Amino acid sequence: MKRALWRLLMRARFVLWQHRRHDRLVIERGLGLPLVVLPGVLNPALFRSSGVVLEALDGGAVPAGATVLDLGTGSGAIAVSFARDLPGATFVATDVSPEALAMARENAERAGVA
Repeated sequence: MKRALWRLLMRARFVLWQHRRHDRLVIERGLGLPLVVLPGVLNPALFRSSGVVLEALDGGAVPAGATVLDLGTGSGAIAVSFARDLPGATFVATDVSPEALAMARENAERAGVA
């Protein structure tokens, strides 16, 4: 009973923290670069999918001169990170959210790969 109550309290605290965090602009340090993230844009620090994708594709999976499509780019973390590490490749990042595209462009410009 005590453990279940503790879990419930911790879950409530986490949910409240998430709501507070998602309602404002955040600058995250992720994948070796600072990323600007607006509310409503996928935050790579909260969802570890970006790191998993980068680890899976690390080690020559993307040949030099290739064109890479990042569907649902969110903050642009994957495209920006790969564009920084693979200067010979071309990256196209797209998303249905105009806010996400603006953040991806901003993050690419800040990283010097736009």
